[in-house]
Amino acid sequence: MPPMHLRQLIQPAPDWLDAPTPRRVVWVALTAVAGLALYGFTAGFWRDPLMGVCETVWRSIEQITGGFGVPALSVIVLILVIPIAQAILKNH
Repeated sequence: MPPMHLRQLIQPAPDWLDAPTPRRVVWVALTAVAGLALYGFTAGFWRDPLMGVCETVWRSIEQITGGFGVPALSVIVLILVIPIAQAILKNH
Protein backbone atom coordinates (compact mmCIF):
# COMPACT_ATOMS: atom_id res chain seq x y z
CA MET A 1 0.00 0.00 0.00
CA PRO A 2 1.48 3.38 -0.98
CA PRO A 3 2.09 5.91 1.78
CA MET A 4 -0.73 8.35 2.46
CA HIS A 5 0.18 12.01 2.14
CA LEU A 6 -1.49 14.79 4.10
CA ARG A 7 -2.70 16.48 0.92
CA GLN A 8 -4.65 13.32 -0.04
CA LEU A 9 -6.38 13.34 3.33
CA ILE A 10 -7.52 16.96 3.32
CA GLN A 11 -8.14 17.45 -0.41
CA PRO A 12 -10.25 14.76 -2.10
CA ALA A 13 -9.91 13.90 -5.75
CA PRO A 14 -11.66 16.44 -8.01
CA ASP A 15 -13.90 13.82 -9.63
CA TRP A 16 -15.14 12.82 -6.16
CA LEU A 17 -16.59 16.32 -5.67
CA ASP A 18 -17.50 17.18 -9.25
CA ALA A 19 -19.50 14.04 -10.02
CA PRO A 20 -21.31 12.95 -6.85
CA THR A 21 -23.40 9.82 -7.12
CA PRO A 22 -26.61 9.37 -5.10
CA ARG A 23 -25.00 6.50 -3.22
CA ARG A 24 -22.04 8.68 -2.22
CA VAL A 25 -24.29 11.55 -1.09
CA VAL A 26 -26.35 9.19 1.08
CA TRP A 27 -23.16 7.65 2.51
CA VAL A 28 -21.72 11.06 3.44
CA ALA A 29 -25.03 12.22 4.94
CA LEU A 30 -25.43 9.05 7.03
CA THR A 31 -21.84 9.28 8.21
CA ALA A 32 -22.37 12.89 9.31
CA VAL A 33 -25.59 12.03 11.16
CA ALA A 34 -23.99 9.01 12.83
CA GLY A 35 -20.97 11.05 13.90
CA LEU A 36 -23.10 13.80 15.39
CA ALA A 37 -25.33 11.23 17.10
CA LEU A 38 -22.25 9.64 18.65
CA TYR A 39 -21.06 13.06 19.78
CA GLY A 40 -24.47 13.79 21.30
CA PHE A 41 -24.49 10.47 23.13
CA THR A 42 -21.05 10.97 24.62
CA ALA A 43 -21.84 14.58 25.57
CA GLY A 44 -25.02 13.56 27.37
CA PHE A 45 -23.93 10.20 28.78
CA TRP A 46 -21.62 11.67 31.41
CA ARG A 47 -24.67 13.23 33.06
CA ASP A 48 -27.00 10.27 32.74
CA PRO A 49 -27.43 7.41 30.24
CA LEU A 50 -30.96 8.62 29.42
CA MET A 51 -29.57 12.09 28.71
CA GLY A 52 -27.15 10.43 26.28
CA VAL A 53 -30.08 8.89 24.41
CA CYS A 54 -31.94 12.23 24.37
CA GLU A 55 -28.87 14.05 23.06
CA THR A 56 -28.44 11.38 20.38
CA VAL A 57 -31.97 11.96 19.11
CA TRP A 58 -31.70 15.74 19.44
CA ARG A 59 -28.38 15.99 17.56
CA SER A 60 -29.61 13.64 14.82
CA ILE A 61 -32.74 15.73 14.27
CA GLU A 62 -30.64 18.85 14.24
CA GLN A 63 -28.28 17.41 11.63
CA ILE A 64 -31.00 15.97 9.38
CA THR A 65 -33.10 19.14 9.34
CA GLY A 66 -30.18 21.51 9.04
CA GLY A 67 -30.81 23.15 12.38
CA PHE A 68 -34.43 24.04 11.67
CA GLY A 69 -35.70 20.97 13.50
CA VAL A 70 -34.58 22.21 16.90
CA PRO A 71 -36.87 25.26 16.97
CA ALA A 72 -39.68 23.16 15.52
CA LEU A 73 -39.15 20.50 18.18
CA SER A 74 -39.11 23.18 20.87
CA VAL A 75 -42.45 24.52 19.64
CA ILE A 76 -43.89 20.99 19.66
CA VAL A 77 -42.73 20.57 23.25
CA LEU A 78 -44.28 23.89 24.26
CA ILE A 79 -47.59 23.22 22.51
CA LEU A 80 -48.09 19.54 23.33
CA VAL A 81 -45.96 18.30 26.19
CA ILE A 82 -46.21 21.14 28.70
CA PRO A 83 -50.05 21.38 28.71
CA ILE A 84 -50.31 17.59 29.03
CA ALA A 85 -47.84 17.58 31.94
CA GLN A 86 -49.74 20.44 33.63
CA ALA A 87 -53.03 18.57 33.26
CA ILE A 88 -51.51 15.43 34.76
CA LEU A 89 -50.00 17.35 37.68
CA LYS A 90 -53.25 19.25 38.29
CA ASN A 91 -55.20 16.00 38.66
CA HIS A 92 -52.76 14.59 41.20
